[in-house]
Amino acid sequence: MVYNGYEKAAKELKSLGAVKKHKLIPKKYILYVGTLQPRKNVKTLILAFQKFHKENPEYKLAITGKKGWLYEEIFELAKQQSSQNDIVFTGFVNDDELHGLYRNAFCFVLPSFYEGFGIPLLEAMDRGLPVIAAGSSALPEIGEDACLYFDPHNPDTLVRLLNRVKNDEKLRKEMIEKGKKRIKDFSWKKSAEETLKVIKSAV
Repeated sequence: MVYNGYEKAAKELKSLGAVKKHKLIPKKYILYVGTLQPRKNVKTLILAFQKFHKENPEYKLAITGKKGWLYEEIFELAKQQSSQNDIVFTGFVNDDELHGLYRNAFCFVLPSFYEGFGIPLLEAMDRGLPVIAAGSSALPEIGEDACLYFDPHNPDTLVRLLNRVKNDEKLRKEMIEKGKKRIKDFSWKKSAEETLKVIKSAV
C-alpha cells in the first residue's frame, strides 16, 4: 500500500477575511470542507449540528465546498433545520480564504460514507484543529488515533463527540498534538520512494 503524499502548508496568518465575510466568530464554528454530494454525508452532519446547537447556540456550522450532484437535498435539509442562519454555506473559496476558515474553526468534521483517502482530514490536522471523522472507509486508516470517530448513520454519536471536544480541554489539546504528529507520516517524497520500490520489484 502506497499512501498519497501531503505537502505541509506554509505558515500562514490566522486570516479573518473569510471568517468575517461569512459572519462567523473565531473558534465558535464547526467546519466541513468538501464537495456537496450524497457520499459526503453532509445531511448527517447537519442533523447532528442542530442537536448540538440547541445546547450551544453560540456555535455555527460552516459548510465549505462546491455543489456536486443532488446538492439540493442538502440545502433543503439545512433550510428545514436552521431558522437563525446558524448553518453557513460559503461555497467554493480560494486558498487564502480556506486557510483562514481552517485556522479559526472550533473543530473539523469529515462525515463521509466513503473516502478514497481524505486530504481535508490532514489539512485540518496541519492547521491545528481537532478532527472528528466518520468511522468508515479509509478515514480510520488515515487518521488513526489522531481523530475521534462516529457512526456515519447515527447523528447522535457525532453530537456526543462534539460535546466531548467542547467540554474537555485536555482531550482537545491531545487531539491537536496527535494530529500534528500524524501528518508527518505523509509526504510526496515518501510516496514517490515507495512507488519506485514497487516498480523496481516488478521488473
